[in-house]
Amino acid sequence: MSRNAIALRHSICLAVALALSLIGACASSNPYVVNREYLDKSYSALEKGDFKAAAQSGEALLAGRAEQASEFQLQRYYAAFLCSRAHVQAALRGPFLTEAAPSGAGGGIAIGPSVQTGGAVASPTSHWVAASYYAGFARDLYAAAAKEPLQKEAEELLPAGLKKMPIDTTQLNLDLTRLALLRRLGLEVECSAILRQSPDMLDVGKCTGTLKRAELSAELWPLVFFACFVHNPVGQLPTDFKNQAITYKFGAQALVLAAESPKALPAECRSEIIRWVEENPNFEFQCDCKKNFQATSLGCAECGKSIVDYKPVSKKP
Repeated sequence: MSRNAIALRHSICLAVALALSLIGACASSNPYVVNREYLDKSYSALEKGDFKAAAQSGEALLAGRAEQASEFQLQRYYAAFLCSRAHVQAALRGPFLTEAAPSGAGGGIAIGPSVQTGGAVASPTSHWVAASYYAGFARDLYAAAAKEPLQKEAEELLPAGLKKMPIDTTQLNLDLTRLALLRRLGLEVECSAILRQSPDMLDVGKCTGTLKRAELSAELWPLVFFACFVHNPVGQLPTDFKNQAITYKFGAQALVLAAESPKALPAECRSEIIRWVEENPNFEFQCDCKKNFQATSLGCAECGKSIVDYKPVSKKP
């Protein structure tokens, strides 16, 4: 079993223990109320930046009453959503899952920074894996959850904070989160499949509108644009001016957004975009004053154009 899987399993075991203790204390309570309290605790912890508590409360709901899971599809769906979001934020801001420290220099999986914690290393990668798992888990629950009412037995199923996010918006958020995470983890085949089913994601303007509508965490935007840059099928037509312009815009937008959130896009992804632009066999990309793209700049100091707005110009023979 991989170190990331062991870390995730350990986190879930802790959540199971928490679930069992709380369920025992609330055995006479309405289960819908108990679940709503889990969701409220998870949502509140997430808002306060306590990502470990947020994940554990969501995981406790998912681990408890497993034999009655079919009765709580909507609440389980939102628990998975909160778990996914908590693990994304933990990966970016403060990992609490760990993996064994490498025995020597190098080794391990170099995705994001690692922080030494005694005999183990805090592992952002474990959080990316966990977030992807819960996003997929929620997707499997979506169809059933979307049919459930927001009240049962005269009880509200969701806390106030979650009722502000309609389930279709939440699912769009999870789909985009999963796309970003799969790209971060290097699962290219699945990324391509997702984008083939999402034609709006192949247009930069529509893609931006979709990310806003989904209320996707800003730190994941660079990864989504990078996924569109890499897996955009029109980018496979190297001599086509329009298609190369589209592919370039996705890459340039990823670079600009990554400058605002440095942890959001790995260095190798930035290098891949820059290499594609600089080594493009047919086009250069220029601003209004005809200056070429420069890897060290996000725009032209003279004409004020962002690199996102640079245009492809055919290279001279």
